[in-house]
Amino acid sequence: MAYCRMSGYTREELTRLRINDIDAMEDPIETAERIERILRTGAERFETKHRRKDGSLFDVEISAARYDDPSGTRFVCFCRDITERKRNQEELRRQLEDKILLLRETHHRIKNSFLSAESLLGLQASKAANPEAMDMLKGAQARIAAMRVLYQRILEADQYRRVSLRPYLESLGRSILSAYSTEPAISLEFDLEDLEADSEVAFPLGAMAAEILTNSFKHAFPAGNPGRIRMLLHRGPGGRGILRLEDDGRGISGDVRIDESKSFGLALLRMMSEQIGGSFRIESAPGRGTSCEIEFPIPAS
Repeated sequence: MAYCRMSGYTREELTRLRINDIDAMEDPIETAERIERILRTGAERFETKHRRKDGSLFDVEISAARYDDPSGTRFVCFCRDITERKRNQEELRRQLEDKILLLRETHHRIKNSFLSAESLLGLQASKAANPEAMDMLKGAQARIAAMRVLYQRILEADQYRRVSLRPYLESLGRSILSAYSTEPAISLEFDLEDLEADSEVAFPLGAMAAEILTNSFKHAFPAGNPGRIRMLLHRGPGGRGILRLEDDGRGISGDVRIDESKSFGLALLRMMSEQIGGSFRIESAPGRGTSCEIEFPIPAS
């Protein structure tokens, strides 16, 4: 008899034992309640620990069923030794906890690395005597901010595949604004609908927003002139997302044609918009500001 080999009892010894003599987990009241449930429902499967004849415990899975015959109601029970399975589960749980701890430490170090690089670039920019060098350092700082903010948002989210764009873009905008805090007369306003995007779309979108914001701060308001930058996000026709960034600065002279422009920034924006299956357009005129619009795919609601 298989259970005799598992427990160390003989068949005769088992017939003289009560359930709670071998079940190490349940007391008599709990056992009575379980029997009542099986009588009502007809069957039940559960896990518990049984006590061997030598006093040691082992894990078992019990499948118990009610069985009625002319002589009365009986119970049929199948016992499976699951000690090895439970041991494997516990080892997997321990390994998972170790991996989670390692991931948390890795995430913490990555986040600190982003912050350190961003802070160092900001410090170097503040000490740069050459305006062109300062602009380059601030631009690099803004691009790192885009990566850092997205990384933080993904870590804080319940899921990794999608990113809530409103807090992401607002946090990104404020980070770039703080990098240009020497321009206190420039305000940044937000009008953002609560949309989501796939994570592989969110990063290029943030990088594009950082590029446009950086250019506005650098070029739209010369000589410390006051001004306003607005970031707007809404759902457009056909279920596409529309991100628009506009300023009321001095604008761009001449006809702005994206396909023919030799500007590295415009070429980068066009390339990244195509990379995410979207489009980019820009409108500007001298003295009337600049408006940049990015259309991009968003998941179905």
